[in-house]
Amino acid sequence: MKRTIILPTPVPSKKNSRIIAKGKSFPSAAYKRWEQDARWEARLQWQGMPLGGYVAIHIDAYGLRNDADNLAASVLDALEGICYNNDRQIEALTVERHKSREKRCVVTVSDLPEHD
Repeated sequence: MKRTIILPTPVPSKKNSRIIAKGKSFPSAAYKRWEQDARWEARLQWQGMPLGGYVAIHIDAYGLRNDADNLAASVLDALEGICYNNDRQIEALTVERHKSREKRCVVTVSDLPEHD
């Protein structure tokens, strides 16, 4: 089974959206708002329970300038508990950035066969 979700843009970098206070690091208010909006969109589009087995995630980023690893971290955090239960289920992850005037973040989640 393969499902596609379109997340709100721009996707903030989790790593660069942090506030440090008293030696502790916290997500910024802007990052928290984006994550809340992204989780809302994911719930509307997902339709069903989170997948319980191994999954593959493919992220197509159109017109976004994020580093691939920072983009993936934000997207995966937003989808955890909605599309899959835990990020330990992710067996394959790909991120492709595409030049485009239109900004979009399209995520495809596929279930994978069980293995040992």
